[in-house]
Amino acid sequence: MMIGKNRNIKKLLTFIPENSEGVEIGVWKGETSKLFLKKTKLLHLVDPWSADVYKGDNENGNFDDYLNKYSRLVGSNKEKDFNNYYENVYENVKNRFSQCEVKIYRETSTSFFSHFKNKVDWIYIDGSHFYKDVLLDLQNSYNIIKKNGLLAGDDYWSVKPGVMKAVDKFATDYNLKLQIIGENQFLFKL
Repeated sequence: MMIGKNRNIKKLLTFIPENSEGVEIGVWKGETSKLFLKKTKLLHLVDPWSADVYKGDNENGNFDDYLNKYSRLVGSNKEKDFNNYYENVYENVKNRFSQCEVKIYRETSTSFFSHFKNKVDWIYIDGSHFYKDVLLDLQNSYNIIKKNGLLAGDDYWSVKPGVMKAVDKFATDYNLKLQIIGENQFLFKL
């Protein structure tokens, strides 16, 4: 779930090649996706659109903490209301992109990477902000990006420390140069 805008995405867009194929992990309402479409011939959108991914142990507390944190956005702290809210967001995204060169995957990124084996020009990560999830998304992305492709994402300098920690570890583990675009976008040229 997202509150706010994806700052500096327009700066990052200048790196995305024209007529490319890309994957966006973490779509939410599709605002960033709309911008990516200006550069792509095919865009894969991956998001579970579900509160279930916040169940169980996580870095930011338990499920009730999550429900309470976003209750103002949803108008309730009840799980069924969150499910209805997510369903509406998903239906709006489907309708918004129904006439576009887009494939929508309503699933977690881990599930997506388990079956998607095509090579793509770039991947943009803005899904889970938990350290272990971000690191896994980066590692899985690395395996399906074409040579000279791009791996990018949001929230590097943010109140979500899991992103920065995972990105830094990935850069070290894979011996890659990290570029920061604007205030909070990260970019690797593979």
